[in-house]
Amino acid sequence: MDLVLYPRAAPPDRLRVWLGVFAATVAPELHWLIQPAPLNGAPVVPVALRAVSSVRPDSMFPPGVTSEELPRAFTGVYEFSGLLPDTLYTITVQTGNQSATLETRTLPRAVPTAFDRWLNVLLVSCFHQAEDRQGLAGIIVSQLQSVTKPHLTVLAGDQVYLDLPTLKDFPDDVAWLAEKFEKDYTLNWRGPRGYTEVLKAAPSLSIPDDHEYWNNFPHPSPFIGNSLTPDGRDRWREAAQAMYAGFQLPYPAQLGEPVRFEIAPLSFFVADTRSNKDPDRRFTMPDDTHQRMEQWVSDTIANKQFGVFISGQSLFTKAIGKIAGAAGGEENVLNVAHAFQQATDWHLKNP
Repeated sequence: MDLVLYPRAAPPDRLRVWLGVFAATVAPELHWLIQPAPLNGAPVVPVALRAVSSVRPDSMFPPGVTSEELPRAFTGVYEFSGLLPDTLYTITVQTGNQSATLETRTLPRAVPTAFDRWLNVLLVSCFHQAEDRQGLAGIIVSQLQSVTKPHLTVLAGDQVYLDLPTLKDFPDDVAWLAEKFEKDYTLNWRGPRGYTEVLKAAPSLSIPDDHEYWNNFPHPSPFIGNSLTPDGRDRWREAAQAMYAGFQLPYPAQLGEPVRFEIAPLSFFVADTRSNKDPDRRFTMPDDTHQRMEQWVSDTIANKQFGVFISGQSLFTKAIGKIAGAAGGEENVLNVAHAFQQATDWHLKNP
């Protein structure tokens, strides 16, 4: 069993930490330490946004295998509050004779105004370990100079490629798929190469794109045999979403929910345009999310802020043909240009 900690995006007076416990058969008892201690001097008892638990529910175990017989990944997300913004903290978790330590900063409340200081946001997507066997992505991020180190990382989709290798015929079995998907995530999240340096570089926020599911999800793909039947798509989706919830979901948000946060004068709206995408291509986000986006636009204009909209799919592109789209292209997502144009026009008229 080994432990891994990564920082997650949180309000500036808090830290959220993702915990991975690998090759375990039971959820461990955890003991936490944070330095420097919170201002209120209270004991360190973080709030469990996701209590450490198996990424694979019992329903996804192979037939006849009990939980005590199956080493697997357990994950959790924990929140420390009462902290100072833009401040370096060291968090340690211990279970038995195993421990892990993470050094990370809280987010700033505002973009720095001094000429020699910046707000750095690292935007990454589309990582497949087989294309980076030397770990160059991690080397590049780890060697960033202090002035360019990120305050925040946005993982904007395709952090894993669950549908590869393309020509492999995957069994249409949810337990097999869950085991395969867990291995894909573990390869990136556990390391030693791969995504680890990216994940620990700064507090991060994830959204999925199609390869967190399968190529061109939720539509059938001629390359993915499991996607050609409704039941096959349901089983694949169930296994993929269990892994996403364990490794990437930005708690306390629920699957498919947008995330809003501010670093003045910026206001961010991070949208999951995949998980609830309509199979008939009528929408990429449900009505509730559209309403929340419209409210965000109104709030951003009213508060004289600058809006930052992030989604996993490309914007402002012409729709691709139906055949090409089904084969592997990305369709037009949603037209939010009018909202941004309104905001831009308002700022130009009201500097």
